[in-house]
Amino acid sequence: MTIDVLCLRPEADFQRAGALPPATLKIVYRAPDDPDVPELMKQASSLVIPAVGPKLPRALFENSSIKFVQVTGAGLDRLDLPALKRLDISAANVPGGSNTAVAEYVVTAASVLLRGLAWADAEIRAGRYREFRARMIADNLSGLDGLVVGIVGLGVIGLAVAEAFQKRGCQLCYQDPAPRDPHAAESLGAKSVSLDELCKWADVVTLHVPLLPATHNASSQP
Repeated sequence: MTIDVLCLRPEADFQRAGALPPATLKIVYRAPDDPDVPELMKQASSLVIPAVGPKLPRALFENSSIKFVQVTGAGLDRLDLPALKRLDISAANVPGGSNTAVAEYVVTAASVLLRGLAWADAEIRAGRYREFRARMIADNLSGLDGLVVGIVGLGVIGLAVAEAFQKRGCQLCYQDPAPRDPHAAESLGAKSVSLDELCKWADVVTLHVPLLPATHNASSQP
């Protein structure tokens, strides 16, 4: 059997998004951990994978007929790109495809942390509303307005995050040796600083960088 596309995401994901493939394509859908995936890769010319998951071993491609890999997200860190290049396999991603969703999540997560909402939920459910309210007032929990947000990595997603925080009254600084759009950063009032300065000044720090040797464990450096 010859397969045009082996897809390791559920067909329902594409149906919900209205992304319907041409009827002429022979597509086989599998879960990433299905045992017949390696054998199906010997019959397929293209592979579609989700952006999140473990790194795919090089050996999986060495005896395959795959010539193209599509990642349905921004990150390519699941792939050994030098190995794929040696095997003459092309790879593509979807840069910025989830930038709005990520920006919404980051702003929401920051608000939840700053306001202690998860803590509040647990305390109220435990019947300690009065005690919690007193502690919340004493701690003077703040919102986003007026805070300094430090963004590490000012690519498509980083810029979307910066815009979302700027609309909520935040001051912005960022660290990126090669920002995607310096003029957009300037229009948002974002200041370019070193990583050390960013960590010193920012009330909220958010990272939006690809997983590379230069960025691995960056947030855990002393």
